[in-house]
Amino acid sequence: MAAVLTALAGCSDDGGSATSKPTGRASDAAGSPKAGESAAAASPSPAGARSTPEEAVGTLVTAVIEGDTEQACLIMGPSVTGSAPSTADAESACADGSPASKQVKTVTDRLRTAFTPQQAGGHPAVEVKQVPATGGKAEVPADRISVDGQTLEEVVLSNSTGLEPGDLDIAFEATETGGRWYVTDMDMNIG
Repeated sequence: MAAVLTALAGCSDDGGSATSKPTGRASDAAGSPKAGESAAAASPSPAGARSTPEEAVGTLVTAVIEGDTEQACLIMGPSVTGSAPSTADAESACADGSPASKQVKTVTDRLRTAFTPQQAGGHPAVEVKQVPATGGKAEVPADRISVDGQTLEEVVLSNSTGLEPGDLDIAFEATETGGRWYVTDMDMNIG
């Protein structure tokens, strides 16, 4: 995640911040929810867990846009707490002021402007289209994530200076641990 911070620090500005309440929703390629899929709620759950990789990524993107450090920390689970969620006390590890919370706050503060559409108003919707999962892992590229009807890549490009379409490659890795999906990595390549 540290590489992401450095990369995005140069492509986002510090002006303004969203105060909206976006929600995440897993959907199929046509954009409609598939049977058995539920919305990735914007409100925190006890362990920050989600039942699909799409819900985990949607929850993280929503938390970043909202500046919800605790929810972002909970959904990043093992990558932040340093141990499996089934053995770690995620709530304590992500409590306000904890080392993990401070680390995640740095990430969410730097990504928030980049991930928020310029004309965001009200409650921007975060939707994640279904991706294949193999062996408890799934990769969710930015073109499978939309915020207010724009792909996440389009949103980041519109908030950057000097980047053109094709210059940016963003993908999230989701991992199933203890029957729950967490976002365990984010890869951002520029150039």
